[in-house]
Amino acid sequence: MAAYAEVAGSLGQRADALARDAANLQDRARMLQDEINAILATETNDRLYTLTVITAMLLPATLITGYFGMNTKALPFAENEYGTVFATVICIAASFGALLILRKMGLAGPDDPSASERSGRSPKRGP
Repeated sequence: MAAYAEVAGSLGQRADALARDAANLQDRARMLQDEINAILATETNDRLYTLTVITAMLLPATLITGYFGMNTKALPFAENEYGTVFATVICIAASFGALLILRKMGLAGPDDPSASERSGRSPKRGP
């Protein structure tokens, strides 16, 4: 009988050790999953940020294009031989103006890479 009690005690200790190991592995897996989720969220935020900046840059040009695309009389540059060129220049200038305003506000990224380190934004990583 004593032999059975001894075997049962060692099996109980093994079961406890296995349960602790399983709990440790589960905790490590949960921490790894949280880290992966944080990395994916950061990548998503970076992509959405880029998309937002591009949208903000192209919005003035889209507005100007829509204005010149109206089929009404007496539009600016309608009778001018270089009207399309003038409208194109205005669209490009509006986009660059929007970019300058975004940079001045600090929303379109810093001019120099060292400023991104000071602002807390991480530099872009490779794939």
